[in-house]
Amino acid sequence: VLGDPQESVWEVVFSPDGNRIATDGNDGTVRIWGLDGTQLAVLEGHQRGIYQVVFSPDGNHIATGDSEGTVRIWELDGTQLAVLEGHQERVGDVVFSPDSNHIATRYYDTAWLWRLDGTQLAILEGHQGGINQMVFSPPNGNHIATGGADGIVRIWELNGAQLAVLEGHQGSVRQVVFSPDGNRIITGGSDQTARIWDLRGRQIAQYEGFLGDINRDWSRVVTFQPANWLLSDSDDLVATLWRVDDLEGLIARACERLRPYLLQSPNVTDEDRAMCGLPPRDEAAVESSSQRPWARWARVVRQWLRA
Repeated sequence: VLGDPQESVWEVVFSPDGNRIATDGNDGTVRIWGLDGTQLAVLEGHQRGIYQVVFSPDGNHIATGDSEGTVRIWELDGTQLAVLEGHQERVGDVVFSPDSNHIATRYYDTAWLWRLDGTQLAILEGHQGGINQMVFSPPNGNHIATGGADGIVRIWELNGAQLAVLEGHQGSVRQVVFSPDGNRIITGGSDQTARIWDLRGRQIAQYEGFLGDINRDWSRVVTFQPANWLLSDSDDLVATLWRVDDLEGLIARACERLRPYLLQSPNVTDEDRAMCGLPPRDEAAVESSSQRPWARWARVVRQWLRA
């Protein structure tokens, strides 16, 4: 048993290594415990109720946020390292970067970036509605993405410069997840679509259904849809497993689908056929490459759709 059973506990959080537990209650304190129930430290300083308790990924620090908009950074022995001030009301979220060196906080449509010592790096503004999620890119947190109720995802550098705007969802963005290498993003929206993007804001793929999960190596994604599409709030859901391809995989699948058209259509050039490894009709020499391969792809697909 941790603490006094007569006192209210609002949240219980394990440290990343699972060897410590942090609890917060209505007395404005956070207490750190060992697994045997030994109280290791008491974090005191908040004047109001605490709504956020987050361990850093390396497990060396804790961030706490209260209803007045104050975020405090602590060492595990209870020493206060920094106070992050600037929010006007309750802090909606506190997120550490993967390397534990930076912190993002948010309130409604604005996010703040901080160093661990409390230095403010940037204020991220631009969403036309509340920010639903903030996530740092792996492996070192060089970028941060914010997904909003306005249906837009914004990618930022740590100095506050906006790197890209991801537009396409027709409803609120509910989930934002970076790939393990930090080069792609999958988003899930209330429009019942999951979309994959690159860091330039270009949409790579789209899957129908609410985003369920994506596996660690980004080879499969699961989405959920109501069994009866007329009842969008139905408890009966259908899960679909999708294959996620990289660029080479997408090209290979496109070539497989276009192969009959490339072989039979008189409108296809030998250069078009070469894109998918098909031999030229006249066996003559074919230019090895084009300066605009995506333009060729677009033209071939348009011809195929009209055929």
